[in-house]
Amino acid sequence: MNKENKYEIGGRVRRFVIDFNVMCEFDNLTGLSSLQQNIWQSPSFSTIRALVYCSLKAGDPLNKEITLERVGTWIPMNEAQKIWAFLLEIYVREYKIDIGSEEGEGEGDDKKKVSQ
Repeated sequence: MNKENKYEIGGRVRRFVIDFNVMCEFDNLTGLSSLQQNIWQSPSFSTIRALVYCSLKAGDPLNKEITLERVGTWIPMNEAQKIWAFLLEIYVREYKIDIGSEEGEGEGDDKKKVSQ
């Protein structure tokens, strides 16, 4: 797993982690299932904030500055989709999961389909 997924947010470059525990934390926090395709294709602002929070918390677990509410202040509304795309890229790259919107889109021998 690539541990060096970095992005500038909250005034500094921070490390983001997307792993099984992060996705479980995200599911618990939101009540959503990260295996459902629709959350990846049309996320709400609260969904974006939740995944940013979970992935930042995993990237810097001792940093008490990282709270759900504070993370929300670090995400400019006009950059939310860009940040989501960054996280989505990590998710797809690390887990080789196809989240294509149409059947057969992006499929490969080494990719797994996300449930619809």
